[in-house]
Amino acid sequence: MTYYGRKDQVQNQGTPDEFTYRPTIHRYGVFGNYLFFDKLDVIGGYLRGQDDWKDMLTSTTTNLTSNGYRAEVDYYFRRGTAAMARFDRIAQKIRAGPRPNTQAWGVGGLHALTELGNVVLRASYNYERDADPVSGAVNTDKLFKVDLRLMW
Repeated sequence: MTYYGRKDQVQNQGTPDEFTYRPTIHRYGVFGNYLFFDKLDVIGGYLRGQDDWKDMLTSTTTNLTSNGYRAEVDYYFRRGTAAMARFDRIAQKIRAGPRPNTQAWGVGGLHALTELGNVVLRASYNYERDADPVSGAVNTDKLFKVDLRLMW
């Protein structure tokens, strides 16, 4: 997959030096999945980004580059019951800034409560470590989620 486009960007929002500019956004990547023995689904992908970046209105335009990886494994015990594990990682770099890595992982499972599979009980635990590409500040989140999906 590939994407090339432009979009208005509000920089330094809410501060006295707020400004808007129109950077070029360029992304390309490859993704795939394969189902082994009708039981094990392996999913993976890579996404590269190279976007225009501007800190201040008067500064020169540089690049924000990113390399993102994703991997997921789903195991189907039987029809309507599955377990999953997922890992995501993205490395970002602005020319004058730090080189932070953002990563997330999760494990969970689901079970269909009806023969049609339109009512599903799902539970997961997710951990995220987000890093800001400008300041390098890190924020972590841990989330345990149980939900009931109704699909018609």
